[in-house]
Amino acid sequence: IDQILPNTAIVFVSHSMPMISRICSQIILLENGKSQFQGNDVGKAIDLYYTRFAQNESNVVFSDGSIQLEKVELITDEPNSEIPKLSWGEDFKVFFKFKINKNIEIPKFTITIFDKEQRPVAIFNNNKNVLVEIKNDSIVFSITHKKIQLSKGVYAINVSCNKNEASEPLLRINNVISFQIIHDKEVWPPFLLSSTYENC
Repeated sequence: IDQILPNTAIVFVSHSMPMISRICSQIILLENGKSQFQGNDVGKAIDLYYTRFAQNESNVVFSDGSIQLEKVELITDEPNSEIPKLSWGEDFKVFFKFKINKNIEIPKFTITIFDKEQRPVAIFNNNKNVLVEIKNDSIVFSITHKKIQLSKGVYAINVSCNKNEASEPLLRINNVISFQIIHDKEVWPPFLLSSTYENC
C-alpha cells in the first residue's frame, strides 16, 4: 500500500463487512497482495468481496441413489451473471428438476437458505400444501417468495429430500446454488424488513 490515508482502518478478517461498512469511508480490496478495488465506494467493494464466496459446484452430503438433482436455476433478470443477483424487495423464484432413479414415493423436500458462514437463516414452507408429482421419471417444481427481504450479501440454498413419513434421508446437497442480494445499505441482521414508522 503506497499511502495510508488518515482515519483509514486496515482489517484482515473475513466476516466483518457489516462493521466495515459502518466505520470506513474508503476501502482497498486485496487479492493475493494485489489491489482489486480501491476508492470511496465501500458498498461496491463489499459486493465484490461477497462474490468471492459464490460456489459453482454443489456439495452432495448424502445420497442413496434413488433421486438426483438435474437442474436448479434462480429466475432473475441477469441469468448469465457470475452469480445470480436479486435486488432487495424483488420476487424470489427458484426452479428445480430432479431425476428419479428408483421406484420411490414422492419425497418431502426441504429447501433452506444459508448465509455465507453456513448459518441457516430461512426455510421455505409449502403454504398451499401443494404436492409435487412424478412425471416421466422426473420431479419438476418451482418455489416463489414474494418481495424477498434478506439483507445485502451472498446466500446459498441447501436441499434435502426425505421419505415422507419416516423422514429417512434420500438426498442432501449443500449449496446447490448461490445468489446475491443487492441493496445500498449494509446491516448486520439477516433480514431487512420493510416497515413504516408513524407518530402516535
